[in-house]
Amino acid sequence: MEFLSLANNSLTHITAEAFSSLSHLKHLDVSNNNLLSLPKNVFSKLKSLETLTLSKNELQLAPDTFAGLTALRELELTSNRLAYLPPSVFRNLKSLRTLDLANNKLLALPASLLSTLPQLRHLDASHNLLSDVSFCKPLNRDKVI
Repeated sequence: MEFLSLANNSLTHITAEAFSSLSHLKHLDVSNNNLLSLPKNVFSKLKSLETLTLSKNELQLAPDTFAGLTALRELELTSNRLAYLPPSVFRNLKSLRTLDLANNKLLALPASLLSTLPQLRHLDASHNLLSDVSFCKPLNRDKVI
């Protein structure tokens, strides 16, 4: 299987082993559920995953939430009421090109957080509570919204 959508359900939790047998999965959509958190290493077996949509949940992210997602190119985290991102949350996402953080409650977006994303080309941080754009200064990218 290459595409799995669990969107628009009433999921409140996902087990750590939920995706462990889906090593060839390329696209996963778990948007519009009632998820508050994700288990450690829940995505670690998804070595082929290219797009991950977690929008419209109530997620709070742990530092290792995206561990193992070395092929991930697009990450959508819109409308999760995120107020904080752990400093190492995007570590090892070396292939990430698109990051959508729109419609959250982020007060800050440290440049150090984004500096771990060498391939980042598209960043949407609109509709947050950001008070400055200093995170843009060290970025040499095509598009920052």
